[in-house]
This record gives sequence, C-alpha cells and structure tokens, in this order.
Amino acid sequence: MGGNFGLWGGIFASVDCLLIYYRQKDDFLNAIGAGFVTGGVLAIRGGVSVAFKQAFIGGVMLAIIEVVGVAF
Repeated sequence: MGGNFGLWGGIFASVDCLLIYYRQKDDFLNAIGAGFVTGGVLAIRGGVSVAFKQAFIGGVMLAIIEVVGVAF
C-alpha cells in the first residue's frame, strides 16, 4: 500500500511540476491536470477505456480537493 502511494505521489508531483514549467503558472489547473494524468498512467495496464475512466475520476477528485481547499 505504501509503495502504491509513493508511486502515485511521484507521478503526481512530476506531472504537476511539468505543467507549472510549461504553463508558466502555478494554479489549481495544474493539480487537476496532474490528477487526470496520474489516474490514467496508473490504470493503463487495464486498457485504454479503463485508463480514461480512471483519469477522469482522478481529475474530478483533484478538482473537488482544490475547490474544498479554496473554500476553507
């Protein structure tokens, strides 16, 4: 379980930093995009359909986290 969390965190942080670099902005869209990509990358072994569904869920989860974080 810890290894999976470490893998998720590593992919998420790498993609988040790449998006910050390419977009030249540090805002909530980077985290949402990183969640989308991370969900897809971790689920790609299940096929493209599964990976897209998991990517969507990852993006939605990070969007919820970002909205709640801003609200409080």
